[in-house]
Amino acid sequence: MAKNLSGTLSRTLMAFNMSLNQSIVKTVAKQEFRKLQITLPIIALLASLGILVNAMICYGILKKKTLQTPTFYLLINLGVSHSFILFTSAAITVTNCFLALHLMGTPTLAASCKFSYYVNGIACISSMVTLIAISIERYHMITPGLSQRTSMLNTSRKLKTIITLTWVVGILIALPILTLADILAEYPYMCNIRYISFNFNIAYFTSLFIAALLIPIITVNVIYIKIMNFLRQNETPTDGQLRNYKILKKNYLHHLKTVKLLILVTVTFILTCTPFFMANLIIAYNAQNSVYFFLRLGRKTDSISFLGNAFLILSCIQSPLIFLYSSQSIRSALPFQCCRKFRRSVMDTNSENRSDQRLPKILTVSSFNNFVVSAGS
Repeated sequence: MAKNLSGTLSRTLMAFNMSLNQSIVKTVAKQEFRKLQITLPIIALLASLGILVNAMICYGILKKKTLQTPTFYLLINLGVSHSFILFTSAAITVTNCFLALHLMGTPTLAASCKFSYYVNGIACISSMVTLIAISIERYHMITPGLSQRTSMLNTSRKLKTIITLTWVVGILIALPILTLADILAEYPYMCNIRYISFNFNIAYFTSLFIAALLIPIITVNVIYIKIMNFLRQNETPTDGQLRNYKILKKNYLHHLKTVKLLILVTVTFILTCTPFFMANLIIAYNAQNSVYFFLRLGRKTDSISFLGNAFLILSCIQSPLIFLYSSQSIRSALPFQCCRKFRRSVMDTNSENRSDQRLPKILTVSSFNNFVVSAGS
């Protein structure tokens, strides 16, 4: 009798806990969905804008023959990886919105979480490796001498190998994300980064932080400092270079402008990506699933999640905007620039026609010119 009573009591407590847990999940999911209704359009708009601007940069480089150099081809690769980051960031937000609305972790939604997080990780790592490749290419292009304009990626095979390598590195380093990303059955209202074990999570996210953030920061800093020191030392030509002073000065100014632009893009991208890597590292050191971590934060969750996504998206928008603002060559190759030139030519033609119409009908500009020619003959 006592055993039956204790069994009934334990089952009642379990049912009560489950119903309480479900009510908590529903409440949290409703709050999450309301906030996602505000943040989702903002993130979708920013992601669409970023993809458009990156596509414009890629189009401008491919359209302009003078820009078809190894550095600019690597910038196309950077634009592609940025577009993947933007697309997957928006996809993660859409998936979270759907989960918060329906509260069901289907295999399709779980696969969407895994795929989005995995591709997002690949693109982030590929972007960092591409920035390293650009800095190394610039170093080998500039340091042999301002008069030497050959690149270490002087063949299409070398360039394709480097671009492929940036993606292979990303695919390999981001591979554990396929195991880590899932949907937690108890709290199926958002994508989750699973806590497997302290050693696994700490080891992976620490390695990711070092390989995808610290090493690129150190590498590009050292290389660009060396490049700037070389340019500073070679600003004034030696006695033997005075004959080619104009050419050397032109090359010097060109390299200086390009390097400053690349430094600006690299620094801004790394700074805005740092919160993303830091957040993953903090969650790993807390030794719990990301859903539990965000639940513990309470109301701060949405602002932190939104800011993390916003910073990551911003990092992929600002780079092409900087290039678009700074490079006249890229802007001149864009379709709207062609339309502007066409409108200017039409306006010039119309102004000429209006100047003709101001004269009397008997004597127009063309008839006056004909009269002068005939009189001279």
